[in-house]
Amino acid sequence: MQEDFRGRNSTEGKRRRALLRVLLASLFLTSGALAQNPKISGVVFFYPSKVKMANVKLTFSGVGDTYTNDVGFYQMEVPSSWSGTLTPSCAGYDFEDSTRTFTNVSSDIQFQDF
Repeated sequence: MQEDFRGRNSTEGKRRRALLRVLLASLFLTSGALAQNPKISGVVFFYPSKVKMANVKLTFSGVGDTYTNDVGFYQMEVPSSWSGTLTPSCAGYDFEDSTRTFTNVSSDIQFQDF
């Protein structure tokens, strides 16, 4: 069998095409797995001074808890399409805006400050 200049009939050309098909199929099948869950984030302040608060517990219903870092920042990954509430708590403090409700979260939500 005669080979053309692109190697269409060669064993090497067949191997390359088979590998390309496997790679494309793999990419197609795993593309959904590469999607990341959305994140909700913000900063917790002490009012009226607007000092950022560390170690504030934030409870995401059905997901779990996270805590603010040294500069009051928090971030939590939630399942895609998550619906639920976010509630801050810290011993000795009352939060004016004590609970936030989220519905069908499908992308990152920032600036959820308390």
